[in-house]
Amino acid sequence: MIDMKKICLLPALLLLFSLPAMAQESISVDEVLVPKGHQGLIPVKFHFSEGHKYVSYQFKVNLPEGISFVKDEYNKSTIFLGDGQPAALYTLDLSQYVTCYSNPSTIIDGKDGVLVYIPIEASDELAVGTELTGSLTEPAFASIDAVSHSFPNASFTIKITDEIILDENSPVAPQDATNVKVRVKRSIKANQWSTLCLPFDMSEEQVKAAFGDDVELAEFSDYEAKTEGSDVTSLTVNFVDADLSEGFYGNYPYLIKTSKDITEFSLTDVEIAPDDVKEEYKVKKKVVGQFIGTYEAGTIVPDESLFLSDNKFWYSVGKTKLKAFRAYFTFNDVLSSLNGSNVKMFFGDAETRVNDINGDDDESVYDLGGRKLADDKSDAHIRRGVYIVNGQKVIVK
Repeated sequence: MIDMKKICLLPALLLLFSLPAMAQESISVDEVLVPKGHQGLIPVKFHFSEGHKYVSYQFKVNLPEGISFVKDEYNKSTIFLGDGQPAALYTLDLSQYVTCYSNPSTIIDGKDGVLVYIPIEASDELAVGTELTGSLTEPAFASIDAVSHSFPNASFTIKITDEIILDENSPVAPQDATNVKVRVKRSIKANQWSTLCLPFDMSEEQVKAAFGDDVELAEFSDYEAKTEGSDVTSLTVNFVDADLSEGFYGNYPYLIKTSKDITEFSLTDVEIAPDDVKEEYKVKKKVVGQFIGTYEAGTIVPDESLFLSDNKFWYSVGKTKLKAFRAYFTFNDVLSSLNGSNVKMFFGDAETRVNDINGDDDESVYDLGGRKLADDKSDAHIRRGVYIVNGQKVIVK
């Protein structure tokens, strides 16, 4: 049975009733890698069936000696939901109660993924290679009908490493660090342009070792929007080839093209300094004109801004979320009514036409993040909701 005194930490928490654990419903944590003396994340995953819609949940996180929860100047901890939004925690020594509510747009409904990220820190007295054990206990989830379901407890391994991991799925921005090993988990598809912004410099040799000798880097130059009255009729975005002999500037967004798929790369003797602007290239920084880099997964691209995906420009409707170590474009002249066939990118004198979701007579169905879901609304997989069809918001009932 669940200890109701521990479950009811918040007065407003739904009244929970105890039911036997269901085998198909569980939470878990894969092996957690934490660099010695630095911060890491515990990604708590959930595995739920189609049978329930959960609106609140709670569990206790137990950490071993040498591992602590990251706290702010007010001695409070913060977790991050799977969509990158922060949530408060109750912290008691090495035990921590995670208590969260959902809302109608984030109800947990029959899907797997990361439920929350919990920032932790490893003592610098722990030896590299040390393996410790943590656990999740007393997990309980309240369904939409206010009935509680208790899940099995889960244990997990925390391994101390000698490298800092920068993960594109992390909702937490990188921390300052000097002379460290770094492993960057950033997926880049081959033979198409992607955006990239990193919090450290790289030499020409490091760039080629990470991305290949034939890697191409481009820098944003400027843009021009032509109008007729209040309507934007065309947009030209200009880029110039980056000088690889200068290497890769940290905190500076680029376009990058590789001839092979990239999933991760490693570097040694790195200085991580998010948003640091060195005097010798003070004009180069995270915000370049209207090309803006991101370091936190879940960063929302502002309404009517542009972002690159699958080698195309896409419009954000204010709900698009980017993973970390990417960048997006915000041009004040650009309106959501702009026809995608009139968006162009120039690399020097070479033109590359890049279309967005507002193609003429395009009946394809996209979600609010710009991802294509179906060729038209008749597809059986399209459920009730709000979608983008032919550049317009459409409600499917």
